[in-house]
Amino acid sequence: MGWAENSAALRAANLAVHGETIVFEPADGGAPATIPNGGIFRSAHVAIDLNSGATVSSNQPLLDIDPALLPSLPVAHKSFVTVRGKRYVVQDVQPDGEGMLTLQLSTKPRVD
Repeated sequence: MGWAENSAALRAANLAVHGETIVFEPADGGAPATIPNGGIFRSAHVAIDLNSGATVSSNQPLLDIDPALLPSLPVAHKSFVTVRGKRYVVQDVQPDGEGMLTLQLSTKPRVD
């Protein structure tokens, strides 16, 4: 088994163990899709220093997904994801270099 196959097998095993059901709503208005074990959710602490000497603490909801599980690509900001009963808007999409995507989520839509 080569690197690509090993990586795909590891992603599938990780999602099978840690994945949560998500509902993905594409930014283009396509039909929502419920995906069992579709993503690994975390809400990590972040500290932001605005060069003012005052640090702001917050949480950054993140969702790691395998794009192969999604009904439509690309995942774009303004797509919506529901996880743990809460609906989030995708703020940013970051490939991890291993075949997964990390979605930065927010409860408030981004102003462009």
